[in-house]
Amino acid sequence: MSFKVLQTTPATLDLDSIIHHIAIRLKNPKAANDLLDEYEKRLANLQESPRFYGPARIQRLAGTGFYQFNFGNYTAFYKIDDEEHKVYIVRIFYQKQDYAEKL
Repeated sequence: MSFKVLQTTPATLDLDSIIHHIAIRLKNPKAANDLLDEYEKRLANLQESPRFYGPARIQRLAGTGFYQFNFGNYTAFYKIDDEEHKVYIVRIFYQKQDYAEKL
């Protein structure tokens, strides 16, 4: 059975900020669109196989139920609700950012 992939409000704001930064501030709309395409491909994978990318790999999140996937220079963190067949994208961070405390 397919899973429904949903974004939390913070994840939506994160992604909007990332895309805006690349497209407007860096003046590279093609790179922004390419990154968005890569992100959407990851979401499609989650629909069929939500554990494909594996659990979060940072020590502080071990055993918390967080999973993660990378796209471009960014990492998205998500949780899986097996009973409801839903995946929740919780936050998206620049990979070099210290994000462990923000989850």
